Amino acid sequence: MSMSYYPIMMYGVSDEDIDIKEEWLSNSDENAKYCDFDEFFDGELGDDGILGYAIGEEIAYIGIWASQAWNMSAMEKGFSEDDAKAYIAKALAPYCNNTEEEIAAACHEIEDTYYG
Repeated sequence: MSMSYYPIMMYGVSDEDIDIKEEWLSNSDENAKYCDFDEFFDGELGDDGILGYAIGEEIAYIGIWASQAWNMSAMEKGFSEDDAKAYIAKALAPYCNNTEEEIAAACHEIEDTYYG
């Protein structure tokens, strides 16, 4: 049986870049609303329509997919990199111990793979 690898290309943060508050996400706190990253995303951010998430080979990400235009020319009226940072930071700040400024500073281009 062969393993297939699929690309992840987005602009955002990894779960290691942000500190999600314990009341939202914790594997050790039974009072947490969600126990894992994809449940958190689907429960709180999944209806956003702009943000997406991906679970890579060893890390999870929240961000804006490359197809959402953060990496396309301004002529295509997409998000600029600064727009993307601000959007991601504003969306995540209520759920994190990080400030909007810290989240924006942690945003970066993500190129990884996942296998299925």
